[in-house]
Amino acid sequence: MPWRVWERCSIHSLTLFDKGFYSLGLLHHWQSQGEHRHWLIPLKKGTQYEVDHNDQQNTRRENKNASQLN
Repeated sequence: MPWRVWERCSIHSLTLFDKGFYSLGLLHHWQSQGEHRHWLIPLKKGTQYEVDHNDQQNTRRENKNASQLN
C-alpha cells in the first residue's frame, strides 16, 4: 500500500512520514518519482547531529542531541 501512495502525491511537495511507516526503499522511491518530492521522518530519541552556523565573518559548529530539541 505505501508504495502506491506516491502516485497521488503532487510534485513540489513535502511529506511527513510517521515512525514505522517508512523504509529506505520507500523513501528513495518517493523522492525519485517526481520533481521536487521531499520527505521528513522524526528523529529517534538520542540521535546526535551537528549544526553549522555560517555568517559573513565566522563559522561555528554545534553538537546537538535530539533530546535537546524539547
